[in-house]
Amino acid sequence: MIMNELVKKVKEFEKELTGNKLVIKEKFELADQPAQNAQISTQRSLNRIESSVLNFYDVANGIEIKWKAADTDMQQNEITGSVKINSFLQVVKDWNGVVFFDKDPVDSPVRKFFPLDFFADEAAVGFCTKGGWRNMLYLYQFEGELIPLYVDFKSYLQLMLEAKACFYWQYLIIELISNEENEVSRRIKKYLPDVFPGFSFTTFTKLFNDTRIKL
Repeated sequence: MIMNELVKKVKEFEKELTGNKLVIKEKFELADQPAQNAQISTQRSLNRIESSVLNFYDVANGIEIKWKAADTDMQQNEITGSVKINSFLQVVKDWNGVVFFDKDPVDSPVRKFFPLDFFADEAAVGFCTKGGWRNMLYLYQFEGELIPLYVDFKSYLQLMLEAKACFYWQYLIIELISNEENEVSRRIKKYLPDVFPGFSFTTFTKLFNDTRIKL
């Protein structure tokens, strides 16, 4: 699937949210204008950023989605949606004091981590420009290590749509990588089908296996 088609699917997801009476769409913004070409061209020549990230910014310049379950009991189960893919300029800015600090070792990959999807105050998914770390995205919870997700940005967006942009849906990937269910993935698998009857963890698993980075 080319990036233009994928961005169209993101637009279609807004219609799905609007038509689903089991959820309340709180915010849906898609900046469907490309980032500045000169910036993208410069980064392509440096070859430090995973290529499908740049392919996305050739087409769009950010996505923000928020939804919540209409049922208050379901809200207590933390079944909400959150995506905040920053504009390109926001992504490639200096993250000193937010992502990393002066105390971090000079060779730490955290110093080269750039948040793409700032979906929570305490966590983000992004890319790393450190050599040997550039081919996939990582989950970072602003402490500890970068958690590899074994997906590029194209695969990430496809899986995000499959998981209905559910809050912390990335833990479904972590379950598949570790082959071990975790508290978050268990909760999503249990409750997400109640508000999105079309969600299938089996389908999500197949998509991940078909699009993941295999080392």
